[in-house]
Amino acid sequence: MASQSKKALLVASWWPLGALSCPTLMLNADIGDRAQRCAEAIDMGRALGSDFVHTLNVVRNTPTQEVWDAIVEECAMHGLGVGSGSVVRRYMCLARYPEFFCSDDGSVAELWWIWACVPHACDADLFGEFVLPRYLEWQVLPREVQSLPPMGPCLAVAMPHKGSFGESVYFDDTKCKQHLEVAEIPVCKLINCIWRVYANRKLFYSTFGTQTRSLRAAVAAKDAGANFAEQTNLQSYARCRGAGATFSEVSFVSKRLETFYLGVCMPYACPREVLGWWVATMMVDIYPDLEFEENSYQVEEVVHRQELSLKWAVVGVNRCGTTSLAAWLDSHPQLHLLRDANDQYLEGGVGYIFRRSFLRFLLPKAWVDELHQTSEDVSGASVGVKDPWLLHSARGRMLLSGMPQLRLLVVVKEWLEWVKSVVLFRAVPHGEHIDEFVDMATCVRELARSANRTRGWDEDSMVEEAETVVCRVDWTRLMVVRQIQDLVSRGFPRRQIKLLHLEGLQREAEGPARIAGWIRGVPSRANASFGGGADDGLSFPSRGSAASHWAERSFFEEVCALPPELARALECARIRATVGLARLLRRGGEAPP
Repeated sequence: MASQSKKALLVASWWPLGALSCPTLMLNADIGDRAQRCAEAIDMGRALGSDFVHTLNVVRNTPTQEVWDAIVEECAMHGLGVGSGSVVRRYMCLARYPEFFCSDDGSVAELWWIWACVPHACDADLFGEFVLPRYLEWQVLPREVQSLPPMGPCLAVAMPHKGSFGESVYFDDTKCKQHLEVAEIPVCKLINCIWRVYANRKLFYSTFGTQTRSLRAAVAAKDAGANFAEQTNLQSYARCRGAGATFSEVSFVSKRLETFYLGVCMPYACPREVLGWWVATMMVDIYPDLEFEENSYQVEEVVHRQELSLKWAVVGVNRCGTTSLAAWLDSHPQLHLLRDANDQYLEGGVGYIFRRSFLRFLLPKAWVDELHQTSEDVSGASVGVKDPWLLHSARGRMLLSGMPQLRLLVVVKEWLEWVKSVVLFRAVPHGEHIDEFVDMATCVRELARSANRTRGWDEDSMVEEAETVVCRVDWTRLMVVRQIQDLVSRGFPRRQIKLLHLEGLQREAEGPARIAGWIRGVPSRANASFGGGADDGLSFPSRGSAASHWAERSFFEEVCALPPELARALECARIRATVGLARLLRRGGEAPP
């Protein structure tokens, strides 16, 4: 099928108008061609830096001849014509124009004079139908995003001439009200939205088609292309939202079973049919030979992670008391931990939102709205989550770098205690006894040998080495200093990270109040009523899986029995993991044990 005929069929499938048409904006060839030329002229002018929007003026009375001549001359100096007319206050109230205050006393029917510089391609009858709604949308954008219908009978288009200045203009308010009501029907909103696309086509064209998800293999391989794709997508998102438009992810499958996840920018409040029409139009232009089902696409509005209404997160380190810390903080009346009710490790906030979005560059707005609703239900409390994967994983640190509003909590403990916890947790299935499952002597020796084989600072090679032994230990997990440095290098504020030591927390009765004060950015004495003495019943809890005393004793006995060369291997691994840790604790006001 030829590209042009294929495009015509695709566009027709997204154009369910039939014989319907909107008052004052008939979808016939003449109006359509002229409106498109006008839209292209506005789009080109904005791309070249012409500031049409700020030429818009609204006054109570028609201008004098001298003022009108000055207006015409000013616009002509920029190669533009002048559009003008009498606009009813009712429409300006709908546009929430700054100088207009709506009331029920009938003043909405008052007429005001409005004019602006316009490209010569925009005919007089397009001034109120197409040009002014766009100018008003763009001018009020810093205050409120909105979609405005054509003015129709709400504007009396007239070019003043000698002898007519100051004359009254007849206006039928009933027709204006009827027009604004009709403009809300779906077909009229659809047509209006198409003109909005054409008026800012370069924005929507340049932000179309960015990759919205990464390939799992690219993330695992730390592919530079994956990072470039993410940055490109985020830049398109920022441009789109900065223009007051909506950014969505469109997914569909081609007839060759290729899956596409593409970013699409559309004007605010546009019907889904317009988005489908635009996707079909752009895909035919970019991939003319690509075959896909027109009605197979799925659409999700997406937003940035920074819009999550989270205030804090426990992000590490696994097996260092993160579950106990989360439970401790959740007991504070001004903190609320989001979690899955069935998760014994107190994780799963908002349906495990970070794990669900592992490959996504942006989050579905529906997920963010769900979190906002939860936050409103616990008004007054700072909402947080626990997800220790975030700090350890390079992808997790990338996600955190996009949420600089978060206060991050990282808890560590004595290195050998952490190794013991990891070994016993990994080696013992739930409900089993370790003496029935593992030969502790063999396990500890294999652990030391894996530490001896580990060289350098490459995380991937360390993980691979660790998983070849019986007792699986990822030696990089406690390299907290390096992970925090990497997170800060990605732009996350260092002052938003709090490093804690488990032994210090276990000795501190006022810990929850102090940490809650840090999370909320207020002095800890403001929360002194929560924790004050050792008898408050707020001692650090013991949550999560705990090994038997026999298992712990057996582990340390075998460590002490290691040959010198294997003991040195463990010591070298400890030094690599903990270098700089004490300094980082002191910098955050925490005392190293």
